[in-house]
Amino acid sequence: MAVGEPRAIRLTFAYKGDRITLTEARRLAMFVPPADALDEGPRSGFWAELVDHRGERLFRRVMHHPIGHDREVSP
Repeated sequence: MAVGEPRAIRLTFAYKGDRITLTEARRLAMFVPPADALDEGPRSGFWAELVDHRGERLFRRVMHHPIGHDREVSP
């Protein structure tokens, strides 16, 4: 990647039952959308966070349920 080019890392996970594994980490030349609010209190739902070695949140992305078990089928 060229100097000054936007950088991101795409992480791909796989799951089987309750076991989740990282299957790929790929560097990309693309912009990452801004983080969701980092200072929100406890809440329910799903999100991904980037945390530093002191446990401080650096980035947070609120997301839909990442592991779907239900399917909606129209007749």
